[in-house]
Formats: sequence, structure tokens, C-alpha cells
Amino acid sequence: MIPPDLLFNLFLAVSVVESGVNPDAIGDQGRAIGIVQIHKILVDDVNRIGHYNLLPEDRNKVGYSWLMFRVYMEHYGRGLDRQEDLARLWNGGPKGLNKPATIKYGKTVAEILENTYVMTAARERVANELLKEIQP
Repeated sequence: MIPPDLLFNLFLAVSVVESGVNPDAIGDQGRAIGIVQIHKILVDDVNRIGHYNLLPEDRNKVGYSWLMFRVYMEHYGRGLDRQEDLARLWNGGPKGLNKPATIKYGKTVAEILENTYVMTAARERVANELLKEIQP
């Protein structure tokens, strides 16, 4: 199992790269949605892996995005302990480590993880977004 603090910090860094920590972000010609730019196929995969009933529209909710990220990474990232490798997995799918195109992405995420200022700002933004989701 990937340590929860390592995984959450990775989620924060990926959110900086993917959306600028914006849960309403839409990318990849409308196919990637939310804070960590989730495709519908990943929602389907997480539902299969974790026996969930998540919906594609759940991708723009930070709490659900975190759940999907965690389930996906714990399933496909078993045995990986380097955050850079885990980032490449997120970027390139289950075989992301075999794709040279993911190397730069992994390095970018690793650089963000080392930037205390950016990580603190991302943590605060995610916390505020989570509070918005649970407030009536």
C-alpha cells in the first residue's frame, strides 16, 4: 500500500500540473474533467476495481476526484514507491512507466513536490474546495 501522506501529496502536485488546482477545469478537448483531469474511462475503471457507482459528473468534485485517484493509484501503483514513477502512471495509464512521453511529466510533478510554497498553496486550495463541497 502506498503511504497515505505520499499519495495525498502526489494528488496535490498532480492537481497543480493538470488544472492549476481548479476542480472546474476541462481539458483534452472536453474529455478530461476536474482537478486531476479524469477521463470517463478512469471512472469506469475505478468503479470496476472498487465496486463503486461513481458517475462521470463526479469528476469535478474534489472529494470524488481524490477517491478515484487513490483507488486507481493503489491498484496500479502497487510496488511503486517513487512519486515520480507514480506520476508517470497517472499520466500514461497502467503502462505509463513504459511510455517515454511520461518522463517529462514525472519530472515536473517531482519538482512541484519539492516546492514548499506551491504545495502549501495547493493544500489550502484543496481544503477550501472540500469545505465548499460539504457545506449546505
